[in-house]
Amino acid sequence: MTTLYLYINLLLPSYNGANGVQELRGERESKKAIVENEAKAEAVIGSLIETYKSKGLSKISDTFSLILPAKPDIPTLLNQLDGISRIDNMTIDSTAFNFLALKASKGTLIKPIGTVQMTLALHGKYQDLRAFVNDLETNIRLIDINSLKIDGGGVPNKDIFNYNLEAYAYYQSD
Repeated sequence: MTTLYLYINLLLPSYNGANGVQELRGERESKKAIVENEAKAEAVIGSLIETYKSKGLSKISDTFSLILPAKPDIPTLLNQLDGISRIDNMTIDSTAFNFLALKASKGTLIKPIGTVQMTLALHGKYQDLRAFVNDLETNIRLIDINSLKIDGGGVPNKDIFNYNLEAYAYYQSD
């Protein structure tokens, strides 16, 4: 009877109690799971670092500089516009560029973003304009189309229209 009394009053409460064995085992298992998850995360990060080292960070940097160049790079932008217009049978009549104010970045590692406002006067068929707009939006350089105005409609048997297109091209500021 004494053994049963000791078991019920002394051992059982410490086994199931507030700081009992079950809680300590649960706490140990959760800490063990955290350590295992952190080790897995370290292994994944290590493999990513090795992958970038083997592929070369310069290639990634070069690709990023094509998307968002380090300066306005107007000659390259003009070359891209000319190439896209030739592929899509559009004729560029005139271009104008306006440099907008820099947008400050929120992070300390990110440079301010500059914007070049482009105004293009074009002419060509409507189907060619659709291809031009699609190619402009999927070009390697980051470009957003802001507005498009179509002139010359309402004339029978005329499929050539005049277009005024306004777009923004972005760059990193030094």
